[in-house]
Amino acid sequence: MNNVLIVFVAIVVISTLIGAVTQWLKAQQQAEQARAAQNRSSKRSAGRAPTGDVDRFLEEIDKLRRKNAGDALPVARSANPPVVSGPPPVAPRARRARAAEPAPFPSSPPPPPMPMSARPGPADVLSPRRVEDLPIAPVVTGPPVVARPVAPRVSQPKRVAPPTEFGRQLTALLTSKHAVPMALVLTEVLGPPKCKRG
Repeated sequence: MNNVLIVFVAIVVISTLIGAVTQWLKAQQQAEQARAAQNRSSKRSAGRAPTGDVDRFLEEIDKLRRKNAGDALPVARSANPPVVSGPPPVAPRARRARAAEPAPFPSSPPPPPMPMSARPGPADVLSPRRVEDLPIAPVVTGPPVVARPVAPRVSQPKRVAPPTEFGRQLTALLTSKHAVPMALVLTEVLGPPKCKRG
């Protein structure tokens, strides 16, 4: 019991030490990042040229942000919008709408459709115009069909084989209500696996 307690206390103490060291390292790293950020801002405010590519890139981004912020404020404060001379710019949606418009219809109307009677084609040759022109099929009569008299079927007496032991067992198996489920169970248990069946 003492060994388990000692191991438990050791695990708790070690995990606490690891957590404390991690927090101390994280605080040191954040302080170092804050000092580096202050140094960068003081270098930029002093007007010195940045030494590295990254510093130059960050300097350009800051200039663009200041420029955009400076441009946005006067535009918002001005009461009169600037006067634009020339044709008004076309919005992209208007261009799309104009492109989606269907082409104008031609000024001349299309020719009227031909009536059915004036249309040429093989249908005129094959289809008559009046019901009287249709051919009438002759009625064909054949010899009368005479039904043959069906002779009564004479059934032979059933031959009854003498019952054997196998016959009695087979008859008992086939008449039982448990025969089919038992056959399926025996096939599953004693037969080949399903994956090898055809």
